Amino acid sequence: MTDLEYLQARVPGFAGYADEESRHESDRRVRAIVGAALADAQARLVDRLAGDVSTSLEALIFRCEFPDQRYVTELDHRHLEEQQLATLARIDRALVEQAESVSSAGPAEIPALVSEIDLQLDHRDDLVPA
Repeated sequence: MTDLEYLQARVPGFAGYADEESRHESDRRVRAIVGAALADAQARLVDRLAGDVSTSLEALIFRCEFPDQRYVTELDHRHLEEQQLATLARIDRALVEQAESVSSAGPAEIPALVSEIDLQLDHRDDLVPA
């Protein structure tokens, strides 16, 4: 299964990356899946997370609530090459897979998942020049 097929199967209404509107919608839907999984884990594990882990989790949930404006704006005005589109799909797939892992993670697994999701979001941002 390709990354795009995976995303189409796992992300309801996944629009792909063909144009500005579909990129916005895909970004919103992927962030919503990740943010919801993180918020559910936060509620489920509230009393079992260390303070610094809880703080990092809260920051990541907030990060998922809003698009990175530089990322979104730059992608609006760029033609993405096939390799860039493939990279974006690979990153989004990793985010959705990690969200699925968060759903069943215990308190000991949350710190690594939070770090990995943060890193994947950074990789998305790296697709556009500073």
